[in-house]
Amino acid sequence: MKHWSIRLSLTAFVLIVLLGAFPKIISSPDFIFEKPQKWIHKGYGEYNQYKIYNFIAAHQTGYTGIEFDLTCINNQILVQHDMLVNKESLKLDELLPVLDSLDMYYWIDLKTGFDKRNNILLLTNALNEFPNLKNRTIIECGTFSGLHTFKQQNYRITYRIRQYSGNLFNQGISFIKNCLIITLSNPNAIAIDAKNINPYTHFLYSNQNKMIWNTDELQSKYLNDYSIKVALETKSIKVYE
Repeated sequence: MKHWSIRLSLTAFVLIVLLGAFPKIISSPDFIFEKPQKWIHKGYGEYNQYKIYNFIAAHQTGYTGIEFDLTCINNQILVQHDMLVNKESLKLDELLPVLDSLDMYYWIDLKTGFDKRNNILLLTNALNEFPNLKNRTIIECGTFSGLHTFKQQNYRITYRIRQYSGNLFNQGISFIKNCLIITLSNPNAIAIDAKNINPYTHFLYSNQNKMIWNTDELQSKYLNDYSIKVALETKSIKVYE
């Protein structure tokens, strides 16, 4: 029994090492941005709300990009982080004409509901009604099927790295899944919490463009890492080359 346990452990170790080498070897495709830009989260205005005038105000204030969340509930795509629907919930079909009219870039973070293929297709159909947005948008997704669908339609994609938590087995499973998805989907960037940037992840994903948040937790030395393209602060995003 002990003999098989040792073999299994060695096999798992070799598998992790081999899979872990792929993100190190594979480089991200060209990124959407060519120079540092000033970004903002949810638009310019009351921080905890999504309003159309917040997006317009962000453009008027001089921001060149906005990060915002989408949730899909009962075949309806809403511009919000959670699933609480009320009469003030902003619908994506109300926002898209505004986004199309503004000379801005967009980081769209897919939340609840986009683990279902039908909802992914619902979103791609909505976005495709405004073809000029394609070159100004990068879509963050946590599933391979979602990344694959958007990439097939020539959207730029960023894969949300899952945090390592729980026991060593669960951490290993998360690590292997991240490596496989990065290898198979080859996203334009990875999205990762700055709190998870450490010497190990810094080394492992050194060839990947990075979109990060919680930058107050980020050690200053990593801001000199030019693979970090987007850093999301509390209320704004800065882009680094």
